[in-house]
Amino acid sequence: MDLYCLKFYNNNVPFYYSLDCSMRQDWNDARIDVMILALRAKFSQDQKLKALLKSTGKALLVEDSPKDAFWGIGLKKDGLNHLGKCLMIVRNEL
Repeated sequence: MDLYCLKFYNNNVPFYYSLDCSMRQDWNDARIDVMILALRAKFSQDQKLKALLKSTGKALLVEDSPKDAFWGIGLKKDGLNHLGKCLMIVRNEL
């Protein structure tokens, strides 16, 4: 998915589906690695964010999203919390 398509996906889902955009065939396998790469870039470029993440120490980080049980913990609080896990991986690398 290119950035043009991604920009409209979040803000205008009906419009997104009218675009000629396709998702990577291996997205389900690659998405966690892509998130870790993005987080590494984010926290290595912004010293304030880096310090904030490091200040969490060894605390469990949780994405408390009621709408997303993959990246967060979901409505029933039994989600996979992959964003929290990715953040903890990056925090340990800093």
